[in-house]
Amino acid sequence: MAGARETAYFPQPFLEARSGVVVSPFQFALDGNDNLRSVCVNAAAGVRIFIQGRRLTEAGTIEPFAFVCIPTADRQVTEDVFSLGKGALLNLAAFVTGATPLIGQTWVMLQIVRGFTGPLVLLGTLLQGYVTSSQGLGWPGSPIQSSTDSGGYYRTIAGTQPAAGAQVSEVVPTGARWEFLSGQFDFTASAAVANRFPLIAFRDPSYAIVGVPRPVVVTATQVVTLGVAPDFPFTQHATWNIDTMPVPKGLTLLAGQSIVTNVIGMQAGDQWGVPHYAVREWLEVP
Repeated sequence: MAGARETAYFPQPFLEARSGVVVSPFQFALDGNDNLRSVCVNAAAGVRIFIQGRRLTEAGTIEPFAFVCIPTADRQVTEDVFSLGKGALLNLAAFVTGATPLIGQTWVMLQIVRGFTGPLVLLGTLLQGYVTSSQGLGWPGSPIQSSTDSGGYYRTIAGTQPAAGAQVSEVVPTGARWEFLSGQFDFTASAAVANRFPLIAFRDPSYAIVGVPRPVVVTATQVVTLGVAPDFPFTQHATWNIDTMPVPKGLTLLAGQSIVTNVIGMQAGDQWGVPHYAVREWLEVP
């Protein structure tokens, strides 16, 4: 037909509103030396991360693939490399099976790398962020998020009761970042006659970050409960010996830092109970 011409339409990048990430449809060409690396960090038991997708083979056919990453539950990095063969990567998805972690407990990153063993050359990061059994990540489409960009798993913890005459010490585990939300600490004074001055403190291994003292002394045989949280006022219920005390809002603790008690004038028979506290935890991916 006179004047007829062909018109080609190409997929256009678009702006993902919440993150500001430009998501562009693109297929990674693979020459047989390019592979898929998974990096997983996890704090929940029984997690298996399924990685599924499609690739265009060298022969021009579309083939599905599926891999499994089985991370440990101790917040350590688990890394695997999977062969993709020659052709092109069309799309992939990552999600959890075998457990029901919450957002903040299971983090995954998928990358294209050159090589299979030894030193690898990073060619591109496809997806990165938290996954659950019902909320996965997909490429193309999902924004790239670090382990502290979002999420935060809300935990309530019953800590370790110290021996008589010893102090509470609750250490942030390796691979974690905590925001302290609230805590309850029970203290029983022995019959030894002395004034005790208890406080709740937050410490780096080498120095104190902040300490919150009880405003009145504890005397022999007294049993007191110290409740601490952001925005709490200093209050004391004299009949029940229940106190509330404030801590800084947004108090963040890194791995190796700790929640501790300190009692000036503590006696050998004085006893702290099991500490109970709530934190918001992120995975600290190296």
